[in-house]
Amino acid sequence: MSKEAHTQAHTQNRAIIERYTDQPARLPQDLRRRLEADWDGEPVQLYAMADLDARMRLTEAWLALGPSRLALARRTDGGDGTESRRCVTPRACRAAS
Repeated sequence: MSKEAHTQAHTQNRAIIERYTDQPARLPQDLRRRLEADWDGEPVQLYAMADLDARMRLTEAWLALGPSRLALARRTDGGDGTESRRCVTPRACRAAS
């Protein structure tokens, strides 16, 4: 597949996600900037959106992973809230919970 065809397919996939799930296909830029600022400049390397909370209610929460940090950011009535943990290894994240 050519680079142009790959880019077009990727763009179409993102549009499908947004249209049919009513969910953002990407981590919002303002949230990415805030996490990276909280992490002393460490980049967000992976992220995933979760659309259900612990009570199985619809919500928007983002799990973000950096080189040594893991964060859960969710929208709240008073604005955006984040929970962040410094992790050297995934095992250290579990121990910090």
